[in-house]
Amino acid sequence: MSITRRKSRYAEQDMATIGTCHLCGQQKLLTYEHLPARSSFNRESVEMFGLDSWLGRAADGSMTGGTEMPGGAGAHTLCYECNSLVTGNHYVGELKRWTTTAMAIIAKELKGDAAGNALHWQMKRVYPSRILKQIVAMLASVNSASLLDHHQPLREFALNPRAMGLPNRYQFYMFLTHPTSTVARYAGLSIRLAPGTWCGTWITDLVWPPFGYVMTIDESQHDQAADIDLRLPILVTDEPYPGEFADPVAGGAFSKTRPMALPTADSVRIPVDVRLADGYRTEGAELAHPTPFSEWTETEIKEVLESLLRTLCVRAGEEYDVSFKWVYGQGAVLSVESGPRTATTDWLPVGLSVVAAFTGHDRVPDKGIAKHHDTMRFNDSPTGGE
Repeated sequence: MSITRRKSRYAEQDMATIGTCHLCGQQKLLTYEHLPARSSFNRESVEMFGLDSWLGRAADGSMTGGTEMPGGAGAHTLCYECNSLVTGNHYVGELKRWTTTAMAIIAKELKGDAAGNALHWQMKRVYPSRILKQIVAMLASVNSASLLDHHQPLREFALNPRAMGLPNRYQFYMFLTHPTSTVARYAGLSIRLAPGTWCGTWITDLVWPPFGYVMTIDESQHDQAADIDLRLPILVTDEPYPGEFADPVAGGAFSKTRPMALPTADSVRIPVDVRLADGYRTEGAELAHPTPFSEWTETEIKEVLESLLRTLCVRAGEEYDVSFKWVYGQGAVLSVESGPRTATTDWLPVGLSVVAAFTGHDRVPDKGIAKHHDTMRFNDSPTGGE
């Protein structure tokens, strides 16, 4: 996850490295992939910041610990063939057309508070699959090199200029960035546990004026020239978290009154290892909780358990196993397994009194393990009503 700020100096990124191409998956010499393409308003120098820099920012918003990207934002993620012969030759031109058109319309239409929260315009003879394939390629670069190993339909779709259509498990969204937006970001695949839904939604996005691009996985096309009417939402991006946007019009669907996003500077961040049914394993995943560890009770452990179950999308009728291991002075580890899916926390620095309360005992030994096998009986939560 990164936060970007524009700077004025420009220089070309010319370093290269051997690694796994995020698009084709082969070991090759990697070239510098601009994210988004350099022709889509990504030529100037930028400084990129990680989440820790954002959480530790000063009162005036200034941050330290950034990395300067003199030739525009991006990374060495694609081989020459994918970067130039596939995306460069077939898709980048369409992205440039869309972004140039959108930037001109934003400059003309979005003036002051009267801009509203949506914009409508018509584009003639556009190629939707080309822009979609470029979005897939960009989001592949935002994520780990192994992402498309576990989502082959995305790889096959993006690598083949003639390919049409994707499975319904992949949903894509586009929005316009409001002029008051303060954050451009890359956000790798993350789980979003939204209120009102049990199963978490896997989401990744890239936000760079004039557009934000979002892909979801498991959220519940013939390519030809077309005239389309576009009505895109206009959203403010002022936070680095994937899927977090604000409606510039008070009371809108993405109102500023939405719950505070986590993590914050004061919340605890728990490393979590997640392995999905297709073998995909998260890298550097964290679960954030607003309560300091020093104040935890069995309630917070139960909330973590529910989050793990929702992350794995353990539905009604599915069996799952819970393992809770503890060591005095070190804390406890919570793990959930359902079929091939697993989610395991790092050590939670909680005391034996919390362990005892969670396991339903008055006292527990200095170290031990408690296991529980169950079947999900409810649609909304493991402890809720039918």
